[in-house]
Amino acid sequence: ALALLSYVILNTVSPQFTQFSLNISEVGKSFNTVPAAGTDGTTGVFSLPDRELTQREMSMREELVKAGIGINYGPCPPGRTVGCTDVGGLPLELVGSLKGLMDSCGAGCGVVITGGSEGGHKTHGDGKSVVDLRKDSFLTDYIIKNSKSVTETGAGKLYNINGVKYLDEGNHWHAVF
Repeated sequence: ALALLSYVILNTVSPQFTQFSLNISEVGKSFNTVPAAGTDGTTGVFSLPDRELTQREMSMREELVKAGIGINYGPCPPGRTVGCTDVGGLPLELVGSLKGLMDSCGAGCGVVITGGSEGGHKTHGDGKSVVDLRKDSFLTDYIIKNSKSVTETGAGKLYNINGVKYLDEGNHWHAVF
């Protein structure tokens, strides 16, 4: 009764208050799926609504996943640099370098990219063999035990293994291959 009375009052004041339109156009949208990795480093797919992925992004994701390299998030939508990871701008040779790192590190070592060629990084970008890697105990032990030199920097400790530099940035490794 109260709802009916409210309707009558609103309709009397202005009929526009009682008009209702529901638009469900989102239901039919198409989605692109791309290889990605879960937070535990497992691989799967990530869906992006109405976004054309570049062939470079798709190809690099496929190569990384085939090599057993994880990617923490799906690709970045236009204008976004947080909560996403682009890898399409990374050089293809980097896949072999990351696979070599994973193999050298040994069983249990998970190599997961947490920062790639997406915007928001000072030293990352298209064509650069620079990535951020998730810290895990196996990878950290490998870097510390196999480093030929350690340098204190204002940003953290810099480790060098055969010319590859790993900067301990606290919550991840900044790796320059």
